[in-house]
Parts: sequence; C-alpha cells; structure tokens
Amino acid sequence: MNTAYIGVGSNIEPERYIARALALLQQQFGTLQCSSLYRSAPLGFDGPPFINAVIALKTGCGAQSLISKLKNIEQQCDRSLPQDVKGHTLDLDLLLFDSQSCYHPDLPRQDIIKFAFVAMPLAELAPNLLTALDPRSMVDIAAELAARYPLKREPMPSYWIKQYESC
Repeated sequence: MNTAYIGVGSNIEPERYIARALALLQQQFGTLQCSSLYRSAPLGFDGPPFINAVIALKTGCGAQSLISKLKNIEQQCDRSLPQDVKGHTLDLDLLLFDSQSCYHPDLPRQDIIKFAFVAMPLAELAPNLLTALDPRSMVDIAAELAARYPLKREPMPSYWIKQYESC
C-alpha cells in the first residue's frame, strides 16, 4: 500500500464541498487521516478566503490513477464550474505519493515548500517527513512559512468528524 498526501481546498461553500470530498475519499480509500483546517486569503484574485487541509490515505493504486480519481471527485463536487467566479468549489492536489519512491514529474508538489496553507497541515500529519524538495523536515518548513504568512488554524467541524469518523 502506498501513502498519499492530498491537499484539499475550497472557497465556495467549503463546508459543503470539503465534507463531500471527505465522504467520497472515504468511500474509495477507507480510513483517512485529516489535518486541522487552515483559513487563507486567495492568491492571485479577490474572493472569499480559502479553507485548506491535508488528507493522508493508503492506496494500492499508482500516482496517475490516484490523480484521475481526485479529478473525478472534483468534478462530482462541481469543479467544472467556470473558474472566473473568483474561487473553487474544490481543489484536490496530490502533494506526495509514497514519500520519495514515486517517479512522477509533478511529485513531490512544489507547493509543499512554497505555501503555508499546504506546509502547515502537512506538517501536522507528518512533522518529520523529508522530501526531495528541501533537506528540512516538514515541521521546520511549515514554521518558516507560518512566520512569513500567518494563517488561522481551525479544528475540523464536529459535524464533519461525526459524519466521517475516520478523520
């Protein structure tokens, strides 16, 4: 089984779309590990704040197959809406796949070392994780980014946890 870390984000009805994504991920992959939620301003456009998290899951499928499954879940969560609406119903991004052993051109995803809204929830789930992108641990990367780009950390809403007990 491979371990995958998935970035989750939404700034259009996040309580609806993130909860739906959790349900669909759980149906397909079983137990999920969920970070806290992190609120951040959108980058590159004006719009409502994003809610971000990271999910860890185990899967027997390969990286490309998992990416296809994530895109399918995005479509089930109305991701096909035009992007000029100043936001996203749901972003699901494969950040890391089975630590270092994946030979995929986009993995590990550069966002891990660029954005606090990715690094902080990932560090919450895997504080000592090392990647090929940076010799520091995730907790050290997240601390540096958090100092430059403070975020508001929020617990996963209790009704999401009750609905998706594995989180």
